[in-house]
Amino acid sequence: MGRRLGALSVTVVFAIASVHAEPWQLGQALSTEFLVSLAQDELDQSKIAIINEPVGSMMILDRSTSVGSVVFISGSGGNFLWAQIAKQVATAAAREERIHVVIDRALVVDKSCAKLRLASKAFLENLDDVLTHIKSVRAPTGSEIVVDGAAFRIVMRGKDALITIAPDSAFDPPLQQVTGELHSVVSRCSNSVTPRVEEHDF
Repeated sequence: MGRRLGALSVTVVFAIASVHAEPWQLGQALSTEFLVSLAQDELDQSKIAIINEPVGSMMILDRSTSVGSVVFISGSGGNFLWAQIAKQVATAAAREERIHVVIDRALVVDKSCAKLRLASKAFLENLDDVLTHIKSVRAPTGSEIVVDGAAFRIVMRGKDALITIAPDSAFDPPLQQVTGELHSVVSRCSNSVTPRVEEHDF
């Protein structure tokens, strides 16, 4: 069984459950929180996490590898992460228990994924364009800068803060388009990769 993620606890379940949302909505919200927590543990200055909130999947791209590979994390065996959580959330909240999830971690490389390098390059170019206007922003260590943008949640470490490009844009900007294309490429190619299966409690 994988390590427990300390950033999440049953109190998060209670807080979200108090909104009286549908189980699938709670599942999506908590799957995003889980993936953000997982990403924060793995990110360094060269890595970027891209979370597809509706699906409950995440890509981790490492600039230092010259964009030759992407880690793809999703619910194991085709069981969506949000669906795994939705089935457990009511019982976990009532019993003050942790939620158990099983994920697949696949390494997608350009040698077996012809469009990966081009899609990654387009994503990084558009991301850098979005980030140019916040280069002068300085925030206290450990804080978060949120920038409206793509329909994907993009998380990375800046010099002074965690930077999150939040999925609350009402239009379809270029960054959203290239992120969607990158996700499609990586998701398709991951189907031909044997993943590492991980179990986590949070």
